[in-house]
Amino acid sequence: MNPRPLLGILRSRAARALSAQLPAMLVLVATLPVPSTVSAQTTGRVTEYGIHSAERKLLTQTREIPIRSGVRFGFCFEVPLDSAEDSTMLVETLAHPPVRKRGIDDTGYSVPRMFSIEDGRATGCARSVARSASDLAAGRWKFSVSDGGGDLVVQEFIVR
Repeated sequence: MNPRPLLGILRSRAARALSAQLPAMLVLVATLPVPSTVSAQTTGRVTEYGIHSAERKLLTQTREIPIRSGVRFGFCFEVPLDSAEDSTMLVETLAHPPVRKRGIDDTGYSVPRMFSIEDGRATGCARSVARSASDLAAGRWKFSVSDGGGDLVVQEFIVR
């Protein structure tokens, strides 16, 4: 297994704290079955996208994101599911042009996340926060949420 895609996961403070448990977690994630409640034909719906406040409120609906310190952007979605559960694990992915951090080119992440299910729909949001302008690279930034078999919902932004 190539560990390079997991480097993005290890960059968050919480993930670094869990890095000692990573080998066991990788075995667990690698052996988990794809949820039967989500099929490759299922498609989600973007419910909002754009620039958000620190309180996670939508400020501006836009796909064009300015390179500046403190900008927060992303999207919220819903994915129809046939499940009696109140949550499900899906994979959140962000792919973007290289951003140099501590001598390493960061090109995004892919991480499993739990999303709540209400009324037969998994709902959630995926966001990125630029603490400084150097946290952003000009180009296409692509967020996606998948079930392991394919993307369920995708939102792209152009950072300028």
